[in-house]
Amino acid sequence: MNEWAHSSDWCTRLPKRLSDTWQWFSAIWAYDYGDPEPLGTLIQGGDIPAEYRQAVSDIVTGKRKPNRRAAAKAKIPARERAEAASAISVCQGLRDMVKYNAINPDLDPEGEWGAGAAAVAHTVEPVELMRGADDVGQDGLRIVCEEYGVSEEAAENLMREAKARLARWPEV
Repeated sequence: MNEWAHSSDWCTRLPKRLSDTWQWFSAIWAYDYGDPEPLGTLIQGGDIPAEYRQAVSDIVTGKRKPNRRAAAKAKIPARERAEAASAISVCQGLRDMVKYNAINPDLDPEGEWGAGAAAVAHTVEPVELMRGADDVGQDGLRIVCEEYGVSEEAAENLMREAKARLARWPEV
């Protein structure tokens, strides 16, 4: 199981191989929601990466079929699900970095981390910095919600699904 997949900033922690084959990951996800076009385009373009061969084989033989029920309920288009989840992840990762990992190098590098250290460096109250960081995390969620006309709950469900899929990688 991939522990990094359960972090809010999973998009910045992708293994190099997954990052290099992200289009394939996204295309399989789109297929699972009833849109075979991205996968068909990639197959026409060249070799199928090893991590995706079993999934493509299962699709061709009919062992793997789109989840029509989930696709009917989904408000975010199939081919855009991975991109939307990535946008949320980047914003939430920035939020968490500021809140928990920021450090002021002028202070003791062995010492204080996170919003407290950053606030001292910029002479603001830590709570102000944490609120600003939370706003950044919410902005990503809000942008996706507005773009696709979905609720925050739908976007959060998308993130849960992305994390579950990523946790299983290289199995797709």
